[in-house]
Amino acid sequence: MKNVLRITVNALIVICAFQTSQAQSHISKADKSRIVIATSGLNLRSAPTLNSQIIKLVRYGHEVQLKEEPISTNTDTIQVTNGTDHLGTWIKVDYRGHRGYMFSPFLAKLNHADFPTELLDDNFALLLEGQSCLPNFQYRRDFTYTGIYKTVSGKYRAKKVNVTYSSSDEYENECYSVDTGENEKLLFIVGSRKLPITVSKGQFSYYQNLSEQRNKMMDQVFYDTKSSILDFCHNNVSYQLNENGHKVTSILWRGDLDADGIDDFIIQSEDEIKKIVLYLSSQRQEEKLFKAVAEYYLGKYKS
Repeated sequence: MKNVLRITVNALIVICAFQTSQAQSHISKADKSRIVIATSGLNLRSAPTLNSQIIKLVRYGHEVQLKEEPISTNTDTIQVTNGTDHLGTWIKVDYRGHRGYMFSPFLAKLNHADFPTELLDDNFALLLEGQSCLPNFQYRRDFTYTGIYKTVSGKYRAKKVNVTYSSSDEYENECYSVDTGENEKLLFIVGSRKLPITVSKGQFSYYQNLSEQRNKMMDQVFYDTKSSILDFCHNNVSYQLNENGHKVTSILWRGDLDADGIDDFIIQSEDEIKKIVLYLSSQRQEEKLFKAVAEYYLGKYKS
């Protein structure tokens, strides 16, 4: 039977597990491990229900071992306060000698090589809310995460957000969602270890190609299709924005995020891998005006 439960975001993140007398099913070694991807941790419960006793809270990034195949009758649909449904199965697991049940949407089948995602710069992260089938696990406990929103009036604002992850087998391969629990649709999320992220004005354009982008987005910005170099002219000096050899397909964002009075950029580029890269002017080095500080991966390029 499917149970529909309504809980708050904080309660959702700590769902989990239980120990039963059912016989264990055979599981191959390759399928045994799961990693907790709920950033506030996931509860190990004594039974496959949300109301059962909590055995232990398992922290984000810790590994658990499956003890038997998931049972289809242990399925729940859990709805958080912003209306998002999480459909999943209660799975019997072992965590350091403690056995119980955990809720599958907050566990991931990941190799340690893919978790956590290596950061381009140890002080910054870039995330998009929504689903991707590539691991973009850029959460760090000592980061502050700031969501950038566009208001009804057309202005932009910055707001601190809580970031967590969930998984899904909806598309055959396991995919992962970045969730904030916010009702508003945000444009992107910047994580920072020390630097405050702010915004007063800017331009955002996600679905337009570079050739379609005009007006303020491309003001003083020049792209050479032969060399794949994107230049920005500042105070009559031309500075290269992107990495050499990476074909630029779109400018997602242009606007000051680090309060230094110079526009920062988020650029989508591709070679073998499509990715979105955040360039901050405040982190520039030597004679450059920008530094690439964070990447969000979109998948392999298909011509």
